[in-house]
Amino acid sequence: MLATQPCFQHNGAGTMLLSKVLADADVAGVEIYLEATNTARPLYEKHGFVAVNEIRFNPAAYGVRGLGTEIQTVMVRGALNQHGQRKEVRAWDEATAQARAGL
Repeated sequence: MLATQPCFQHNGAGTMLLSKVLADADVAGVEIYLEATNTARPLYEKHGFVAVNEIRFNPAAYGVRGLGTEIQTVMVRGALNQHGQRKEVRAWDEATAQARAGL
């Protein structure tokens, strides 16, 4: 989980914290997955993440009332290939089908 105090938001703090993780992932050639709040989604989009799904959780279903529905956007940033080009992000249905098949 990545979070910054509101007074540091929109001032580069999130980018600073993300930079090392993104650089390491690019060197390793791996895809990155995360779940973003509506507040953080623009930050991740700026860094190449693509929304692939949405998770909604309503705690009222478990007896907790008054909080509303929590929404998390599932986002993926494609890996870099050996030529320095970012791989296309697979659609949610395709990725989950491949995972179930063990690919």
